Amino acid sequence: MAFGKIRIFFVDDHQIMIDGLKALLRYEKDLEIIGESTKPIEAIQEIAQLKPDLVVTDISMPLLDGIGVTREVKKHTPETKVLALSM
Repeated sequence: MAFGKIRIFFVDDHQIMIDGLKALLRYEKDLEIIGESTKPIEAIQEIAQLKPDLVVTDISMPLLDGIGVTREVKKHTPETKVLALSM
């Protein structure tokens, strides 16, 4: 059985991290980057609308950390997986 692309949304307060991750994944045929945000609180609304398969988030961010992002994502889109990155 063939599956569609894995749809990914990035949340990190540093745009350079998002850009680096996008560069690493750019040529992966099974992945599709559908969104990104450097503002975790605003990202929650976008994630609820786009319903990605995977959210990749930084753990340490101001205003709302990665744990808070994960809680909010799971409230709005429980089927979305979350991968949290840390230094």
